[in-house]
Amino acid sequence: MFRKIVLSLLTVVSFSLAEQKFVIEIEGMGCQMCAKSIQKNLKQISGVKKAKVFFEDNKAIVKTSDKVKNDEILKAIQKSGMFKGKILKVQKE
Repeated sequence: MFRKIVLSLLTVVSFSLAEQKFVIEIEGMGCQMCAKSIQKNLKQISGVKKAKVFFEDNKAIVKTSDKVKNDEILKAIQKSGMFKGKILKVQKE
Protein backbone atom coordinates (compact mmCIF):
# COMPACT_ATOMS: atom_id res chain seq x y z
CA MET A 1 0.00 0.00 0.00
CA PHE A 2 2.73 2.46 1.01
CA ARG A 3 4.64 1.71 -2.19
CA LYS A 4 1.57 2.47 -4.34
CA ILE A 5 1.09 5.81 -2.59
CA VAL A 6 4.73 6.76 -3.09
CA LEU A 7 4.62 5.77 -6.77
CA SER A 8 1.41 7.78 -7.25
CA LEU A 9 2.99 10.84 -5.64
CA LEU A 10 6.10 10.51 -7.78
CA THR A 11 3.94 10.34 -10.91
CA VAL A 12 2.06 13.51 -9.93
CA VAL A 13 5.31 15.35 -9.15
CA SER A 14 6.95 14.31 -12.42
CA PHE A 15 3.95 15.50 -14.45
CA SER A 16 3.91 18.84 -12.66
CA LEU A 17 7.63 19.28 -13.37
CA ALA A 18 7.25 18.69 -17.12
CA GLU A 19 8.90 21.44 -19.11
CA GLN A 20 9.09 22.56 -22.68
CA LYS A 21 11.66 24.55 -24.58
CA PHE A 22 10.70 27.02 -27.30
CA VAL A 23 13.10 28.19 -29.99
CA ILE A 24 11.74 31.39 -31.52
CA GLU A 25 12.85 33.54 -34.45
CA ILE A 26 12.20 37.24 -33.85
CA GLU A 27 11.90 39.81 -36.64
CA GLY A 28 12.26 43.55 -36.15
CA MET A 29 14.88 43.87 -33.41
CA GLY A 30 17.04 46.90 -34.11
CA CYS A 31 19.17 47.01 -30.99
CA GLN A 32 20.14 45.26 -27.77
CA MET A 33 17.46 47.22 -25.88
CA CYS A 34 14.82 45.59 -28.10
CA ALA A 35 16.10 42.19 -27.04
CA LYS A 36 16.04 43.20 -23.36
CA SER A 37 12.46 44.46 -23.66
CA ILE A 38 11.31 41.20 -25.26
CA GLN A 39 13.19 39.14 -22.69
CA LYS A 40 11.56 41.10 -19.85
CA ASN A 41 8.06 40.50 -21.25
CA LEU A 42 8.74 36.80 -21.80
CA LYS A 43 9.88 36.41 -18.19
CA GLN A 44 6.61 37.97 -16.98
CA ILE A 45 4.53 35.10 -18.40
CA SER A 46 3.30 32.81 -15.66
CA GLY A 47 5.06 29.48 -16.10
CA VAL A 48 8.21 30.81 -17.80
CA LYS A 49 11.24 29.47 -15.97
CA LYS A 50 13.95 30.98 -18.16
CA ALA A 51 14.02 33.29 -21.18
CA LYS A 52 17.04 34.45 -23.15
CA VAL A 53 16.88 36.65 -26.25
CA PHE A 54 19.87 36.72 -28.61
CA PHE A 55 19.91 40.00 -30.56
CA GLU A 56 22.76 38.91 -32.85
CA ASP A 57 20.91 35.75 -33.94
CA ASN A 58 17.36 37.20 -33.91
CA LYS A 59 16.32 34.26 -31.73
CA ALA A 60 15.01 33.49 -28.27
CA ILE A 61 15.11 30.37 -26.14
CA VAL A 62 12.32 30.08 -23.58
CA LYS A 63 11.95 27.29 -21.03
CA THR A 64 8.50 26.95 -19.53
CA SER A 65 6.18 24.64 -17.68
CA ASP A 66 4.11 22.54 -20.03
CA LYS A 67 1.10 24.79 -19.34
CA VAL A 68 2.42 27.77 -21.36
CA LYS A 69 0.83 28.06 -24.80
CA ASN A 70 2.44 29.18 -28.05
CA ASP A 71 0.16 32.21 -28.39
CA GLU A 72 1.15 33.51 -24.92
CA ILE A 73 4.77 33.63 -26.03
CA LEU A 74 3.98 35.30 -29.36
CA LYS A 75 1.76 37.91 -27.66
CA ALA A 76 4.55 38.79 -25.20
CA ILE A 77 6.93 39.36 -28.12
CA GLN A 78 4.42 41.58 -29.96
CA LYS A 79 3.65 43.48 -26.73
CA SER A 80 7.31 44.53 -26.61
CA GLY A 81 7.05 46.61 -29.81
CA MET A 82 6.82 46.09 -33.55
CA PHE A 83 8.29 42.61 -33.39
CA LYS A 84 7.09 39.41 -34.96
CA GLY A 85 7.86 36.03 -33.44
CA LYS A 86 7.83 32.70 -35.21
CA ILE A 87 8.13 29.52 -33.18
CA LEU A 88 10.68 27.31 -34.89
CA LYS A 89 10.66 24.41 -32.45
CA VAL A 90 8.93 23.21 -29.27
CA GLN A 91 10.67 20.44 -27.39
CA LYS A 92 9.36 18.58 -24.34
CA GLU A 93 11.97 18.14 -21.64
